[in-house]
Order: sequence, then C-alpha cells, then structure tokens
Amino acid sequence: MSVILTILLTVLKIIGIALLVILGLILLILLLVLFVPLRYDVRGVKETSSIREARAFASLTWLLRLIGLEASYDQGTVTVLLRILTFRLKEIHIPEKSSGPDPSSGEETVRADAAGEETPVKEQSETDTGKAGPAAKEQPKADTGKAGPVTMQQTAPDTAETKPVITDTGKKKAAKKEAGTKPEKKASAKAHEKKDPPRKKDKGNKIGEWIASIPMRIAGLIQSVFDTADRIDDAVYKAERKIEGLFRKAEPFISEDSRGLYMRTLRRLMRMLSHFLPKKISGYLHFGTGAPDLTGELTGVIYLALPAGSRSFSVEPEFNERVLETDCRIRGHIRFIHALVFLIRTAFDRQVWRLIRTIRRSKKKAGAK
Repeated sequence: MSVILTILLTVLKIIGIALLVILGLILLILLLVLFVPLRYDVRGVKETSSIREARAFASLTWLLRLIGLEASYDQGTVTVLLRILTFRLKEIHIPEKSSGPDPSSGEETVRADAAGEETPVKEQSETDTGKAGPAAKEQPKADTGKAGPVTMQQTAPDTAETKPVITDTGKKKAAKKEAGTKPEKKASAKAHEKKDPPRKKDKGNKIGEWIASIPMRIAGLIQSVFDTADRIDDAVYKAERKIEGLFRKAEPFISEDSRGLYMRTLRRLMRMLSHFLPKKISGYLHFGTGAPDLTGELTGVIYLALPAGSRSFSVEPEFNERVLETDCRIRGHIRFIHALVFLIRTAFDRQVWRLIRTIRRSKKKAGAK
C-alpha cells in the first residue's frame, strides 16, 4: 500500500508542478503584454517641393526590439517588413505602376499590317478580271452561232407576269358603269347636306353643358382641398407619435445620470490617450500657407500641441509664401495596462449597469406589445 501511495503522490506532484508552470507562463505572458510597452518611431523627410521625393519611415517594436514591424516609403516604393530577432519573416514591396507601351506605335503597326494585307487583294482582283473578261465576251457569240435565231419564248424569264387582255366591249361597259354612278353620288351628297343640322347648335349645347358643370367642379375642388387637409393632419399626427416614441426610447440615454456617465467616460478616455501620445519630437518644420493670419494661428496650435520633451524641435513659419519642408522624428510608447484600467473603471460604473437594465426592460415591453 505504501508503494502505491508514494506513486500516487509523485504523480500528483508532477501534475501540480506542471499546472503551476502553465499558470506561471500565462501570468508572465499577461504581465509582458500589459506592462512591456509597444514602442513606435516615425520619421518623415521632405526637403523639396515634390511629394514623390519625400521619404518616411515607421516602426513598431515590442519586447526590447525582439519583435518588430517596419514600413518605409522612398521614391514611390513602399516596403513592409515583419521580423523576429534578426529573422525576416515577411517582406512586401509595393512599387509604382509601370507605364504601358505607347498606343501610337501600336496603331501604326496595325495600320501598316492592314495596308500590307490590302494590296495583294487588289492585285488579285485585277488579274482575275483580266483573265475572265475575254472569256465572258466570247461565250455568248459561240452560243448564238450554234443555236441560230432565238425566239421570245426561249429568252423570256419563267417569272414573267401575265396581264389580262381588255377588249373594246369591256371598255364600253366600264364607261357606262362610271357614267351611271356619278349622278347617283352627287344626289346622295346633296341629300346628306340637307339632312345634317348645322354645327352651331352643337357648339351652343357644349357651352351650356360647361356652364352647368361649373358648380360641380367648384364643389369637387373644395372637396379635394378638404381631403388634402385631412391627409396633412394624419401625417402630422403620425409624425408626432413617432417622435414621441423615439423620445420615450431615448429617455434613458438623455437623463442626467447618463450625461454624467458620458462626461466621466470622456475624461477617462482622454487620460488614457494622454499616455499614448508621443513623448519626444525632434527636428524642424518650415511651413507657410500664403496667408499670414492662418500661418500664425497654426503656429500657435503646433506649439500648444507639442509635448514637454520636444525642446530639440523647431518651428519656422513662413508668412509670405506657401512652403512645406520638414525633417522630424516622433517617438513614443503604448502600455496596454492603461487601456485595461480604462475598461475596468468603465465596467464597474453603476450607471452603466442601470442603463443596461433600462434597455432590457424597454426591449421586454416592446416584445410583449
């Protein structure tokens, strides 16, 4: 029994030591992520008027520069590099797009090819016509000599139309029919003229009907005005109901407690971002907008935004010209512990949970309805 117990105790010891090692590694990784800063370094150089000749370099390093992500821009080429220690894991180059071939040269070659293909076709057509001309002329002579006189039945085509033959007796009968129909047509036209009433009476009836329909039209116009007024009232009532519903839903977010929560969250956020801002700025900035008043205002804003560790950075405003020349370097670091503190303080605020409860209650009421 003692041997079995000792074996079990040793196994449990090994399992406990392994768990402690795993927990220690997890805790070490968390501490490294939270407290070891992520350092950033950005540098930009622009000494000429063209932007293509500008240069820029940016790097993110972590864990005493053992892991790094670097990016650079030089003469229109962007390079991105990911490295661990001295090993380059991934390197990406994004060069400028190369210009394609000249379209004019392509068009000239196409035209030359087209011209070269057309010339032999013309020569071939001329030779073919020269060969076929005499044969075509001589062929009908040989046929006529053999066949002799040609009759009309042989030369006439098969699709010739046959026209009816009209004799003298038929012409006389048609003339008699036309002579008989003309007086009848004249008599019928006169009878119609006598029977049709004048059009003046129709116009008078139409005017009378239009005058009689004026009251009905006025009544219809008044009714349409009242209908449009009712529609406008209904639309206004529906809009008021919708606005009231929106205010009722947004009431928890507009209350005084919610406003206090927003102000506290904003102050915490600004405090967190103050830790992420650059700590050192070096170099110079020579700029000008062409407007003296705007240049002076921007100079004041830049001096206010500069951190305390920027004594080696100089600002040179140009009040009469538009200029932008710089060679500056910005360095700083980010610690994720500040972000964690911001999240914890926001999560343990009482007003946050009250707001969540009111939102849930409003959703339940809407679902019940």
